[in-house]
Amino acid sequence: MPSLFDIGKSGLQAYRQSLAVTGQNIANVNTKGYKKRDASLAEVSGAGGGVTEISDQTGLGVRVEQIRRSFDEFLLDKSRQASALFQKSDTFLQEVRDLENLLLPGDSNLSSSISNFFNALQEVAAAPDDQAPRIVANEQGKDMAGQFNLYSDRIDNLKGRLKSQANNAVTSVNLLLTQLSSINEDLLTSGLTSQTSNAKLDQRDLLIDQLSEISQITVNYGSRGDALIRLGNTGSGPIILEKDKISKIDVLEQGERLQPVVGLGKVATNQIQGGIISGLADAYALVGDTQNEIDNLAIIVAKNFNQINQNGLNLEGNIGKKMFSVTSLEAVANPTNRTTVGAEIIVDDPEILKRDNYSLQYSSSNNSWTLNSSSLDSPIVSYTSQIEGPGFKVSIFGSAMDGDEFNLKPVNESKGIQYLFTRPQDIAAAAKILISSDTQNLGSAKLQEIPLIASVDDTTLENIESVFSNSLHPVTSTQFSSDGGVAIIQEGTSSVNLSSYKAQPTAKFGLSSSDISSLTNMTLTLSDSSTVSVDLTGLSSIQEVAQTLNNGLDVNGSSHNFRTKGLFASGGDSSLTIASNNLTFNSATLSTGTTLNGVINNPTVTAASDIQIFTREGRHLSGTTLSTSEIAKYLTKENGFNISAEYRADYLNGTGSEQYRGIEIERSTTAGNHTVSLMANGSNSFSAQQHASTLPASNVTSAYTLKVTSGSSTSSVNISVPVESSAGYVAGLINTQANNLGVEATALTRVKIPAPSSNGTISFSLKSKAGTNSTVSISASVLSDDLTNLATAINNFSGRTGVTAYLSNDKNHVIMENTEGDDIELTSFTAPANLTLSLLKSDFSSAATLTNMGSTNKAARFGGELQIESSGTITTSNDGGSTNISSSANAFRDGFFKISSSTTGETKTIKPVTLEGDISGSHPSGIDASSSVLSYGLTLPQTGTGTQFTTSFDASKLENVSANSVAKSLADGLRSSSPSVEIRGNSISSLPADDSSFQINHDGLTYTITMKNGEARISGGETDMVDAYFEDPNEITINTTGFNSTSTITSTEHGLETGDAITYNAAEKVKVDTTNFTSTVSITAESHGFSTGDPIVYKAGGNLPINGLTDGTTYFAIRVDADTFKLATTSSNASGGTAITITGGSGGSVEDTFASPITGLTDGETYFVVKTDDHNFKLAQTLALATNASPSTITIAGQTGGNALDTFDPGKRLYLSAGKTISASQFSFATDSVNDTNATAFGMLDSNIETTITGSSITTPAASDSTHFHLQLNEYANSIGVFVRANSKTINTSTVSGSSTTLTSTGHGFKTGDKILYTAAGTAMSGLSGGTSYFAKVVDANTFSLASTFENATADTPTLLSFGGGNGNASDTFATVYAQAYISDNLSAPATTIGISAEINQVSDTNAQISIIKEADKNSLIVDTITASDGTAAENFGFKTNLTRVNVLNDEIKITSISTDQTNSKAISVSANNMSSLVGNNLTINNLPPEDLIILSTGSGANKIAASYGEKIPVIDNSEFRFVIDSTNSSKVEVFEADTLHSIATRLIPADGKFSAIDRSFEITGETKVKDIFHIQNNNEGVGDNRNILQMIALQESDVNGLNSGSFQDIFNTTLTEIGSTVRSAEMNASNNEASRDEAKALEDERSGVEMDEEAAALIQFQQSYSANARIIQTARELFDSLIQVIRS
Repeated sequence: MPSLFDIGKSGLQAYRQSLAVTGQNIANVNTKGYKKRDASLAEVSGAGGGVTEISDQTGLGVRVEQIRRSFDEFLLDKSRQASALFQKSDTFLQEVRDLENLLLPGDSNLSSSISNFFNALQEVAAAPDDQAPRIVANEQGKDMAGQFNLYSDRIDNLKGRLKSQANNAVTSVNLLLTQLSSINEDLLTSGLTSQTSNAKLDQRDLLIDQLSEISQITVNYGSRGDALIRLGNTGSGPIILEKDKISKIDVLEQGERLQPVVGLGKVATNQIQGGIISGLADAYALVGDTQNEIDNLAIIVAKNFNQINQNGLNLEGNIGKKMFSVTSLEAVANPTNRTTVGAEIIVDDPEILKRDNYSLQYSSSNNSWTLNSSSLDSPIVSYTSQIEGPGFKVSIFGSAMDGDEFNLKPVNESKGIQYLFTRPQDIAAAAKILISSDTQNLGSAKLQEIPLIASVDDTTLENIESVFSNSLHPVTSTQFSSDGGVAIIQEGTSSVNLSSYKAQPTAKFGLSSSDISSLTNMTLTLSDSSTVSVDLTGLSSIQEVAQTLNNGLDVNGSSHNFRTKGLFASGGDSSLTIASNNLTFNSATLSTGTTLNGVINNPTVTAASDIQIFTREGRHLSGTTLSTSEIAKYLTKENGFNISAEYRADYLNGTGSEQYRGIEIERSTTAGNHTVSLMANGSNSFSAQQHASTLPASNVTSAYTLKVTSGSSTSSVNISVPVESSAGYVAGLINTQANNLGVEATALTRVKIPAPSSNGTISFSLKSKAGTNSTVSISASVLSDDLTNLATAINNFSGRTGVTAYLSNDKNHVIMENTEGDDIELTSFTAPANLTLSLLKSDFSSAATLTNMGSTNKAARFGGELQIESSGTITTSNDGGSTNISSSANAFRDGFFKISSSTTGETKTIKPVTLEGDISGSHPSGIDASSSVLSYGLTLPQTGTGTQFTTSFDASKLENVSANSVAKSLADGLRSSSPSVEIRGNSISSLPADDSSFQINHDGLTYTITMKNGEARISGGETDMVDAYFEDPNEITINTTGFNSTSTITSTEHGLETGDAITYNAAEKVKVDTTNFTSTVSITAESHGFSTGDPIVYKAGGNLPINGLTDGTTYFAIRVDADTFKLATTSSNASGGTAITITGGSGGSVEDTFASPITGLTDGETYFVVKTDDHNFKLAQTLALATNASPSTITIAGQTGGNALDTFDPGKRLYLSAGKTISASQFSFATDSVNDTNATAFGMLDSNIETTITGSSITTPAASDSTHFHLQLNEYANSIGVFVRANSKTINTSTVSGSSTTLTSTGHGFKTGDKILYTAAGTAMSGLSGGTSYFAKVVDANTFSLASTFENATADTPTLLSFGGGNGNASDTFATVYAQAYISDNLSAPATTIGISAEINQVSDTNAQISIIKEADKNSLIVDTITASDGTAAENFGFKTNLTRVNVLNDEIKITSISTDQTNSKAISVSANNMSSLVGNNLTINNLPPEDLIILSTGSGANKIAASYGEKIPVIDNSEFRFVIDSTNSSKVEVFEADTLHSIATRLIPADGKFSAIDRSFEITGETKVKDIFHIQNNNEGVGDNRNILQMIALQESDVNGLNSGSFQDIFNTTLTEIGSTVRSAEMNASNNEASRDEAKALEDERSGVEMDEEAAALIQFQQSYSANARIIQTARELFDSLIQVIRS
């Protein structure tokens, strides 16, 4: 049982503690952050009694259970949030007040400066010729710009201060977080059972309170009182304190905003919506927005004043320049600079200064500063302290160290604005235009320019540079989701190139680095059921994977079919894309240990979209015509069109004068444009009319209706065509009435007059142009092969008739042409003989002929060809459909070829169009690929009999495609089956000197052959067509020891020709150093080879012979031994051993020689060949003697000297090879004696050259005396037939001994390589098989060997057959074929008599080539497929030719007709085939008009478009205009460009007469009448005019930035008003937030603060309780004392 004493003691202790807590509260009543405490008392309970006892109910006393801290988390958080919002609003208020004060510093502000500038301009307007007010205006302009600069500086300073304050706030936050982290650590490490220190918690909450004032936060508390703090009040913000870990915050400048970031990664957060930081961020944003508004105002000021000033004339009569510039730069030193070097920028030409970032870096190695920027073509380097950039200079001061750098960056516009004028003359007060009414106007209306009416641009399209990557390739194209608007081409853009691409199937893979390292194989299955499988094992990068796929070889070097199947791969980053050019994908997998499936996209729409180009006014410039529904759908203001835009297709794909405002648009599609060709009567059956005497009627015999229908728009127009209409007249009707169908009609009348069969006079009356005095009489004396006089006579009257005559290249026909399409009328026609006149189409093909013109028919009418062209399909019908004509595509009209023609059509020039995006390509990141499908093809008809020439060129695998490479490949393809041409000169003893040259002609072109460094080089003509080289034939070894009065030298198949230079070299020849000879008798020369008695010729190698010997003298050898010999003066002395003594001592050289040539020839001497046959030749002393008609040859005495190994060395021989040539044109020399002399030095003596025309390889033909083809030699009357005949030799093989390798047949005539058919008369000779072909190896003229193959026979070391020794027959035959040319097909009259021969040469086991050899520079030889109609035979013999020249000159194929004795030159006809491209259509646009253009995409295609574009150049538009009132509506006006009369815009005149057009606003006052005209002309001399400056002044009251935007002052005042409103709003907000803060604080204080009254009452209560418990103890003591007394007593 507890004692009363213990109970009293516990109470005394408990209330003593309670008194202490109350005292603590009272003591800390003013301590910041202190939270009220109270002592929590609890009864000390008694223990329970035993089983038999009654529980003790009295208890054990009282105890202090805990000292409680007054804390309400909810109220505290509410107080903190309210405090954060107040701090935010209060901070914002203070800063926005500073901003307001900054904008309104006093009486002089920006608004007043603008007003002062306008006032000064008013004075200029009052006296535009006076310079004084202009000077004042310039000063006011500078002041206004200075005000902008001042405002910018003030705002920059304010922004700097705000950023500094924000940095300070961030520092405070991070410091507080550090302190809180320490407290958290203490709280977390306190004992598990001990209570947390209340003082520590107070310290914690005080720090958190301070933190919440700076940045809005949310706090959560742990079980031990540790705080977890997040940014913001959402509870989900980033954690900045957790336990003892903190995440520091920072504030970064991002544009015009301060962005709070958290952590080491600087992760942006938007959670801070209260506190000082939030207030500073909002203030910074407002300041930034205000600066943007001031900047925008600067831009608007500059733009408006510049636009007007540039639209006027200055005091000197020149077009005004910019008044203001808003671009400037500032230099910012790199923080890493190691010196205090500085930089100053001076902008000296703002016109060319580009708004870009520049870097300026110093290099100590060469003491230079380098300026670099993306806008510079190349870095600018300076070696001084000043460097000049485009429009600015930078001055460097101080000493720099290597690597020091400055960043030059653009400043904001208000800081950069400058007033540019320094001269009073620069203000353009005068208007640039004058407006006048036409004198023929019927109305009273006047037109005047007014200030520009503000309008709203609702365009949603972006400018082209924002839409496209400035790269023309499918992989960098922009994919649009649907048809519609694409982009705006802004005025001033220098050039644009657009391509629309087809969509291709793709397979895409995403690969990690581990995927690549484990990659083993790719497998693709395609829609044609084929499979592509490529080994990729061991590749280390995705780029290597793509490269391996594209190069055709796998990792093992084995070829694969990836590219041959039309696939192309792109690899980069982690993407691999495969594109297919014609097959879709069924599956695509990669093996990497597991199988990766590619993402396959087989597009359903593959066709390319149509690209349309428009003006904002609806003028359609390029593309295909739009239907009514498309016009309504696409010509919208959202797509950039003016609200008054009117669809007009007048200039669609226009050419010549129909090119809108001179724009140059080259449009290319694979199919080309569509054309319809017909006559004026609407029929495509062409005809001409003739009569014996009277002029026939027109082919339009009655009026009719021509219906023209556009396939792309499905619209049609009915055109009434009156009787007697010409093609030109109908074309005019179509262009006027069907202009919105996108068609262009042209007309042309051509008539061909051939030369008569005899000389005489052609005369006729000619009329073509309408009107009086247009009929003329033509009379000209003509030749049967020259109509020059007729052409001249016609052209003398071209001005009156409208007819121009063109003479053909061969002068054999004249073409009369009327380019307006008027009928050509001929009457009183006479000629030496009846002529057939032809009506020609535009391509010069014959449309109709009139025969017997001259004596039988004397009058004729020729109607022209009417041609309608459109980018889409066209149909025409005559009178309700009786004659329906559909268009056909022409690849030469806006196709992938450009074609031009000579005036007579005899030459066509074709240039392939190549586009940048037409090669296979890959995206750098691997996300896209394209596989080229590019191909071209041409077809050239045969001029005679035989087949046409056709070729196609697959360019899809090329890495680079150029017009030249395509042209060359197509030309080579056309030539591929044609013969090759080669010319061979004589061998020459020495090469011509460097830079010597001569000229030679081939196929209509002239080539120059020039010696350079010992080589013959070609220039001129077609590049790489002609090859020139010197052949160095092998020397010929001849055993001369048997020579005895010999004149003919025998050498099997020597290969020499008459005139060849050949040098004789004795085999027995030694070189001896004679300089040391002194009374020398014996001469030492190792292995000299001389025998006693051999004649020895001494030759001095130096300037003087050795003393004692005579240069060039023959001595005789006395052999001493193999290495020593002596000399004797005579043969007998030699035999007798009488040697001479060589005195020596002077002369001689180390190069002296002693030789033993055959007597009669001189060692080292050059002779000239006279060819006897293929195995024999003679020698002449000179070229002239060798090439005489009767050559003079030498006889070689022989008998002495000589050696079995003597050689005859032919000189080098020049070959000129032209390769394959369709015309088989030979080389020829111009008539030029100087050139002939020059050519002779090259061995090209025109009388002695040899031309070889070699057909293509054919199967060795069978002999026939009937099958042949023909040649024609110009100016030679007879034809020449080329036959392949048999050369059969009968040999008695039964007598051939065993193991023989030769057969003998006198004069067998075989050549090495000839295919020999062995025919056994009985049993075949042993070793050979009857009926088998072998190949000859000629031993000599009478002996030959056989080999089993052509290669074995012709090898340097032939492999020959052995045979004989059994069987065989006396009648066995060995036969080959040979070719020969015969005059007039007479097999007894070989053409060798006229220098023409033929030969056939085997080139393989199965094939041979026939060659035609023409001696000397004779007239041209042609393959004649016309006269005898044997073109097929010629082709079978390898001679597929045409009477056309095909040349490649630069990027073009030039095709020219050739005239011969048998046929005149003709018009060239050529067509395209096999055209294919990824590019659906391409537009190359240059010379853009001074207005914006709009790009649309239509056609429901792939909408895959790419663009490249040039720089933007400031536009100076000096165009003059006509405003024309409509012919039927006097309230409608159309704007035309005065120069071109092109329609630019159409407007309905509103009731107030005010409207805008051509970037100006106008007002019409008075009454307009139909067809009234107003002229807008340039004011070239009106410098005293003030109309332009009035336009400037009008800006003061105008909406300068769009509808309802107000004036400059209005815009500025609006900004001030908005700032003022913001200040008032901020004041109210701050006041409200202050009240909220105070209220929340009071509530929290009420809960947690110390209340003195409460504490005083508690103090009294606890004092009383303490006293009472003391009394209990006293009572217990007294009771205890009493009890003791009782016990004692």
